[in-house]
Amino acid sequence: MTFQMLKTEKGKDMLCYDGHIFLKEKENGTKSIWKCNQYYKNKCRGRLHLSKVKILKNTDHNHVPSSSEIQIKKTLNKLKDIASNNSDMSTQSVIGSALNQIPIESSGQLPNINILKRTIQRVHKQKLQLPNDPTDLNFIIPDEMTKIIDENLFLQYDSGINI
Repeated sequence: MTFQMLKTEKGKDMLCYDGHIFLKEKENGTKSIWKCNQYYKNKCRGRLHLSKVKILKNTDHNHVPSSSEIQIKKTLNKLKDIASNNSDMSTQSVIGSALNQIPIESSGQLPNINILKRTIQRVHKQKLQLPNDPTDLNFIIPDEMTKIIDENLFLQYDSGINI
């Protein structure tokens, strides 16, 4: 059975294998140890020992595998990926694109729609890389911030600091 790498909400590596989700616990040069994501919630002792490309050891879990949880994690990763690659897409369009193939039995475990919208808005904002807030009145407005989407000028005239 193969494993799949995903990202957590905070951007850390997450591994899906055999219906379980693992988070990286520790790593040395050639070997990494992954612990079950139910470690804190259910005190699950499931671990996965990996070499670079081969599974060395897989310990037992104290809970059943959850394919719907993996499906939700994949969908949320897909949502963030679509949002970061298509910053011109509306929030609703991103949600529609990401959720169009999710099974109906998994859709009940999705976060609230407002949380999904906020996630997309956060990804869009990170992608824009806005300039830092000015600390005084002597600042320069970047050219890309003086125009709106259709290339019309947003800022018609800058009177400077002597208003």
